[in-house]
Amino acid sequence: KGFYVSGPAASSGLTRPMTLFDARGVPLVEVLRLTLFASPEFVGLPTGTYYLKVGDSLFDAIPCLDCPPTSGRPIVIAPDTPYFGLDVPAAVTRTLSGAVRDASSTGLSTITVELYTDAGRFAGSAVTDLFGNYSASLLPGLYYARTRNDRGYVDKVFADVACASCDVRRGTGVVVGSDNVAGIDFSLALGG
Repeated sequence: KGFYVSGPAASSGLTRPMTLFDARGVPLVEVLRLTLFASPEFVGLPTGTYYLKVGDSLFDAIPCLDCPPTSGRPIVIAPDTPYFGLDVPAAVTRTLSGAVRDASSTGLSTITVELYTDAGRFAGSAVTDLFGNYSASLLPGLYYARTRNDRGYVDKVFADVACASCDVRRGTGVVVGSDNVAGIDFSLALGG
């Protein structure tokens, strides 16, 4: 028994990991089969209840950065369930952006801005451009931002707290909701 994934998530399954979990929330291995021209398939499944995550989203494209997979909609395979298709929508992301500048308000290039969930899990990063601007695509949720550099500047967490190796959650959380978020800026001083 099994099912294939169709819809927008099927093509993203090659770039965003798809994981199937059993009723306890334990990830199943060796059940995903990717074929060259077909949709991703989950095969060899016994009767039972399953949960699917695509990247950091649940089966219905609901953001699930740190939630258990069992909080999503279950996929039930009964004894008489034939092989079927499961339409999985693509997750909607938002943009978090800002700038990194030095004390004279000059944009700093090649500074990494790291983003973490409210549980302290790494969620992504962006590198500043020639003018010190950065942009990251994220699922809705609460994030903490920090800088990382090897250019001699003191790294900070948002908003303006020096933090070389502290818990990023010492900073101010940024809520990414239904709109893009801009203005998550950093001002760095030399001395790092």
